[in-house]
Amino acid sequence: DLDTLGWRIGLCYAEPVLGGVLLAYALQVKGLFHYVSWLARGPVLGGLGVLLGAGLALVELHDKSGVGAQLLYLGVTALVGGLAMRSAVPGLGSPLLSHVGKISYGIYLLHMVVIGLVKRVFHESTFVVLAVAGPMSIGVASLVYRYFERPVLRWKESFSRV
Repeated sequence: DLDTLGWRIGLCYAEPVLGGVLLAYALQVKGLFHYVSWLARGPVLGGLGVLLGAGLALVELHDKSGVGAQLLYLGVTALVGGLAMRSAVPGLGSPLLSHVGKISYGIYLLHMVVIGLVKRVFHESTFVVLAVAGPMSIGVASLVYRYFERPVLRWKESFSRV
Protein backbone atom coordinates (compact mmCIF):
# COMPACT_ATOMS: atom_id res chain seq x y z
CA ASP A 1 0.00 0.00 0.00
CA LEU A 2 1.59 3.27 -1.16
CA ASP A 3 -0.27 5.27 1.49
CA THR A 4 1.79 3.93 4.41
CA LEU A 5 4.17 6.27 6.21
CA GLY A 6 7.29 4.46 4.94
CA TRP A 7 6.29 4.81 1.30
CA ARG A 8 5.22 8.43 1.77
CA ILE A 9 8.57 9.33 3.30
CA GLY A 10 10.55 7.34 0.73
CA LEU A 11 8.71 8.81 -2.22
CA CYS A 12 8.51 12.36 -0.90
CA TYR A 13 8.56 15.30 -3.23
CA ALA A 14 12.02 16.62 -4.02
CA GLU A 15 11.13 19.74 -6.02
CA PRO A 16 11.89 22.16 -3.17
CA VAL A 17 15.28 20.54 -2.56
CA LEU A 18 16.07 20.64 -6.27
CA GLY A 19 15.11 24.32 -6.40
CA GLY A 20 17.44 25.08 -3.50
CA VAL A 21 20.30 23.14 -5.11
CA LEU A 22 19.85 24.95 -8.43
CA LEU A 23 19.70 28.35 -6.73
CA ALA A 24 22.82 27.55 -4.65
CA TYR A 25 24.60 26.57 -7.88
CA ALA A 26 23.52 29.80 -9.58
CA LEU A 27 24.84 31.81 -6.63
CA GLN A 28 28.28 30.20 -7.00
CA VAL A 29 28.69 30.71 -10.75
CA LYS A 30 29.72 34.25 -11.70
CA GLY A 31 27.81 34.29 -14.98
CA LEU A 32 24.61 33.09 -13.32
CA PHE A 33 24.83 35.17 -10.14
CA HIS A 34 23.84 38.27 -12.09
CA TYR A 35 20.55 36.64 -13.08
CA VAL A 36 19.50 35.78 -9.53
CA SER A 37 21.02 38.70 -7.56
CA TRP A 38 17.86 40.82 -8.04
CA LEU A 39 16.14 38.50 -5.54
CA ALA A 40 18.07 40.22 -2.73
CA ARG A 41 16.42 43.61 -3.31
CA GLY A 42 14.15 44.75 -0.47
CA PRO A 43 11.02 45.34 -2.57
CA VAL A 44 11.38 41.93 -4.22
CA LEU A 45 11.72 40.19 -0.85
CA GLY A 46 8.76 42.11 0.56
CA GLY A 47 6.63 41.24 -2.47
CA LEU A 48 7.60 37.58 -2.26
CA GLY A 49 6.67 37.53 1.44
CA VAL A 50 3.26 39.05 0.77
CA LEU A 51 2.57 36.72 -2.16
CA LEU A 52 3.62 33.63 -0.22
CA GLY A 53 1.49 34.64 2.77
CA ALA A 54 -1.51 35.23 0.52
CA GLY A 55 -0.88 31.97 -1.33
CA LEU A 56 -0.79 29.97 1.89
CA ALA A 57 -3.96 31.65 3.13
CA LEU A 58 -5.95 31.36 -0.09
CA VAL A 59 -4.77 28.29 -2.02
CA GLU A 60 -5.56 24.72 -1.00
CA LEU A 61 -2.59 22.50 -1.79
CA HIS A 62 -4.18 19.10 -2.28
CA ASP A 63 -1.78 18.08 -5.05
CA LYS A 64 1.88 18.38 -4.02
CA SER A 65 2.93 18.41 -7.67
CA GLY A 66 0.19 20.78 -8.82
CA VAL A 67 0.76 24.28 -10.15
CA GLY A 68 -0.08 25.92 -6.81
CA ALA A 69 2.42 23.78 -4.91
CA GLN A 70 5.10 24.31 -7.54
CA LEU A 71 4.63 28.08 -7.35
CA LEU A 72 4.86 27.89 -3.55
CA TYR A 73 8.11 25.88 -3.78
CA LEU A 74 9.54 28.37 -6.27
CA GLY A 75 8.50 31.35 -4.15
CA VAL A 76 9.97 29.96 -0.93
CA THR A 77 13.21 29.10 -2.74
CA ALA A 78 13.40 32.62 -4.17
CA LEU A 79 12.68 34.18 -0.76
CA VAL A 80 15.28 32.10 1.09
CA GLY A 81 17.83 32.69 -1.68
CA GLY A 82 17.20 36.43 -1.64
CA LEU A 83 17.57 36.57 2.14
CA ALA A 84 20.78 34.53 1.96
CA MET A 85 22.31 37.01 -0.49
CA ARG A 86 21.76 40.01 1.78
CA SER A 87 24.63 40.95 4.08
CA ALA A 88 22.32 41.84 6.94
CA VAL A 89 18.64 41.11 7.38
CA PRO A 90 16.95 42.65 10.42
CA GLY A 91 15.71 39.98 12.78
CA LEU A 92 17.64 37.04 11.32
CA GLY A 93 20.15 37.19 14.18
CA SER A 94 17.42 37.09 16.82
CA PRO A 95 17.59 34.51 19.61
CA LEU A 96 14.46 32.77 18.28
CA LEU A 97 15.84 32.33 14.78
CA SER A 98 19.24 31.29 16.15
CA HIS A 99 17.45 28.61 18.14
CA VAL A 100 15.48 27.50 15.08
CA GLY A 101 18.77 27.23 13.19
CA LYS A 102 20.22 25.08 15.97
CA ILE A 103 17.24 22.69 15.92
CA SER A 104 16.60 22.84 12.17
CA TYR A 105 17.67 19.26 11.51
CA GLY A 106 15.19 18.07 14.13
CA ILE A 107 12.49 20.20 12.50
CA TYR A 108 13.38 18.63 9.16
CA LEU A 109 13.13 15.12 10.58
CA LEU A 110 9.93 15.65 12.57
CA HIS A 111 7.82 18.19 10.71
CA MET A 112 5.93 15.70 8.51
CA VAL A 113 4.96 13.61 11.53
CA VAL A 114 3.69 16.75 13.28
CA ILE A 115 1.82 17.92 10.15
CA GLY A 116 0.20 14.47 9.85
CA LEU A 117 -0.98 14.61 13.45
CA VAL A 118 -2.27 18.16 13.10
CA LYS A 119 -4.16 17.23 9.91
CA ARG A 120 -5.93 14.45 11.80
CA VAL A 121 -7.06 16.87 14.51
CA PHE A 122 -7.73 20.00 12.41
CA HIS A 123 -9.49 19.25 9.15
CA GLU A 124 -8.94 22.82 8.11
CA SER A 125 -7.21 24.75 5.36
CA THR A 126 -3.51 24.47 4.60
CA PHE A 127 -2.96 27.80 6.33
CA VAL A 128 -4.51 26.61 9.61
CA VAL A 129 -2.57 23.35 9.53
CA LEU A 130 0.72 25.19 8.91
CA ALA A 131 -0.08 27.84 11.53
CA VAL A 132 -0.49 25.08 14.15
CA ALA A 133 2.13 22.61 12.88
CA GLY A 134 4.90 25.19 12.43
CA PRO A 135 5.19 26.22 16.09
CA MET A 136 4.42 22.66 17.17
CA SER A 137 7.32 21.33 15.04
CA ILE A 138 9.63 23.88 16.66
CA GLY A 139 8.45 22.78 20.11
CA VAL A 140 8.88 19.06 19.43
CA ALA A 141 12.30 19.59 17.82
CA SER A 142 13.34 21.73 20.81
CA LEU A 143 12.45 18.91 23.19
CA VAL A 144 14.27 16.34 21.07
CA TYR A 145 17.31 18.63 20.91
CA ARG A 146 17.37 19.22 24.66
CA TYR A 147 16.74 15.68 25.84
CA PHE A 148 18.31 13.60 23.06
CA GLU A 149 20.52 15.44 20.56
CA ARG A 150 22.44 17.67 22.99
CA PRO A 151 23.28 14.79 25.39
CA VAL A 152 24.45 12.66 22.45
CA LEU A 153 26.62 15.55 21.19
CA ARG A 154 28.16 15.96 24.65
CA TRP A 155 28.81 12.23 24.82
CA LYS A 156 30.45 12.38 21.38
CA GLU A 157 32.74 15.20 22.57
CA SER A 158 34.06 12.97 25.34
CA PHE A 159 35.52 10.66 22.66
CA SER A 160 37.22 13.46 20.75
CA ARG A 161 39.12 14.65 23.86
CA VAL A 162 40.92 11.33 24.21
